[in-house]
Amino acid sequence: MEIFQDHSDFRQRIILSTLSGKAIKIEKIREKDEEPGLLDYEINYLRLIEKITNGCEIEVNKTGTKLIFKPGLIIGGNINHKCGKSRPITYFLEGIACLIPFGKKPSTITLTGITNAEPDISIDTFSKVTIENIKKFGIGDEDSIGGNISVKINKRATSTDEGEVVFNCPIVKKIEANSACGGRKNHQKGKMAGNSVGYGVSLIAKTNTKCLYGIDCFAHSGEVAEDLGKKSAIKILTEISISSCVDSTHQWIMLLFMALCPQDVSQIKLGKLSPYTISWLRGIRQFLGVLFKIKTDPESQNSVFLSCVGSGLTNISKRNF
Repeated sequence: MEIFQDHSDFRQRIILSTLSGKAIKIEKIREKDEEPGLLDYEINYLRLIEKITNGCEIEVNKTGTKLIFKPGLIIGGNINHKCGKSRPITYFLEGIACLIPFGKKPSTITLTGITNAEPDISIDTFSKVTIENIKKFGIGDEDSIGGNISVKINKRATSTDEGEVVFNCPIVKKIEANSACGGRKNHQKGKMAGNSVGYGVSLIAKTNTKCLYGIDCFAHSGEVAEDLGKKSAIKILTEISISSCVDSTHQWIMLLFMALCPQDVSQIKLGKLSPYTISWLRGIRQFLGVLFKIKTDPESQNSVFLSCVGSGLTNISKRNF
């Protein structure tokens, strides 16, 4: 059992625990805060994990400051889940998109809640960038069972309304090794847009080598559209100027899938590693035993090359493909 003494990287630890089959214990969860223990969206995420798995065991003490999590077998299937309004739907989608492909059966998961809110990525970025990056590992190709991987936005919402998103995901026996070196504005009207107020921008850039960059900017109180547009443009141009394979918000998920690949070498070019990405590198090494080699880019001070030999994770839920 892996033991941790704080609440940081909570979702990461649940994901890696489920993939590796290693139980975890998390102690001292916000024990010095005015409201100690797990937050409502963390508890809600655990409930979603219970729904997509079988045999998962969760023990939480009365104050919520201690958690014992014993992962179950990933099942998937047709699931409905209310995400609440503390974190947007994408917080939950990111937390299951790297698990569901290793399930026993293809999944159709309907999530209700907020579709766009800081600090998480928007549902547009998840649909158009995250999903496309996941496809690069062979999820949704002809060897998958259950069709393509996709997201359908039935209704959008911010904190004043409830949106709905349907996530379809096939299953795979194993994912493919990946070697990756190398705008869009979404608008909906009427019922599809929901009754929420406010606005934001999702910009997506695609290079001629099929690298994708996505950014989200949400308007704050009193901010005019021109200022939001300028801020969005600067943000996407900054990501493009680095010439990495993915934007900074997608570093972690690419590295995770590389670590799950067959025991072959995968390589990727990234920009400056974010603290969140660095924590994922530590977690991947601890749970999966995969160590990344990092080399500087001789042509740029703003990027690095990361490579690893995958752990060779296979879908134990589906033995016959």
